[in-house]
Amino acid sequence: MTMDVGLKTCTLLRQACGENLQRYGTRMDSVWSFRSAYDEARKLKNAQDEYCRKAEAGEWDSLRGQDYPDSLQWEILVDVLRGRVKVGRP
Repeated sequence: MTMDVGLKTCTLLRQACGENLQRYGTRMDSVWSFRSAYDEARKLKNAQDEYCRKAEAGEWDSLRGQDYPDSLQWEILVDVLRGRVKVGRP
């Protein structure tokens, strides 16, 4: 889902916590899963920021042999942490 915010279009992520508890466990299990996912996304974001910092500083020798840190699994949450995707509730 996308929405217009002034001149800027942003993506909206709908995130719910606590439904289907019989299938997935307790609310604490859900919250722990959210926290764990956001922590992994934070680690990836920090690695990306460090890679970009080195590239902008021209430290090419330290980047030799390294690929840009990327993960499709955590990409949307990294965008949430960067403020590119807004989180809403259903």
